[in-house]
Amino acid sequence: MLNRRKLINIHRWIFIFLGIVTVAWMLSGVLMIMPQGWLGSAIAWYKPLPVDYRSAVLSPADAIRQMEARLGQPAGIDDVKLTRIEDMLFYAIRTHDGSEHLVSAADGSQFEITPEFAVRLVRRTYGIDAPVSGIATLDGHDFAYPWGALPAWRISFEDNPVSYTVNPGKLNIIPGDRFTVLRLGISSLHEFSPLEWLTGSDLVRHGLLLAAGLIALLGAVAGVWLTLPRRRRTRRTGTVD
Repeated sequence: MLNRRKLINIHRWIFIFLGIVTVAWMLSGVLMIMPQGWLGSAIAWYKPLPVDYRSAVLSPADAIRQMEARLGQPAGIDDVKLTRIEDMLFYAIRTHDGSEHLVSAADGSQFEITPEFAVRLVRRTYGIDAPVSGIATLDGHDFAYPWGALPAWRISFEDNPVSYTVNPGKLNIIPGDRFTVLRLGISSLHEFSPLEWLTGSDLVRHGLLLAAGLIALLGAVAGVWLTLPRRRRTRRTGTVD
């Protein structure tokens, strides 16, 4: 039978667990919002070259039609926006399945962010002239790249200990120095992202978030029950603690 002593112990251990989770969540949240230069290198965002907006002669509807012609089927559209890449204009079209297509606003051609483009982007952003020593394709997230579009590219250069990961979705570059990787790794704990890397499924992460919420609710209910006057609880249950 669940008496007062057992309920107090359950309540105590629930909130010891939640206290640890809350502290970790707060610390990781602080790292997420702090200025990046304070701990590791800052993430470099892509700066496009000057562009002539009069070169955008296609309408969004025309761009969607040309994209659907290449796909061979109609596509459900979630979002369309005009974006710049280097000195060209593209429509970034996101479909219901989460994929994003870059369609030229000048001629409707498809643009693919290739490893060669990623190398060129890193060179222009950081002024690197050294030869490339390696290009790794990332099909999943890790501590150095906890979130972002996939596949991404991790690029290394000769005589340079730092690698650079290019996010093809937002076109930003994440330097892989020790402190930046540490900051990103701890920040990823904020939403339990490592569970997705380890299991290959987002359901486990969502399940743990739901379980944490249910445990917090159970602890709150137990706490409310313990604060009720003992006589009222005894009268309702017909038992004595």
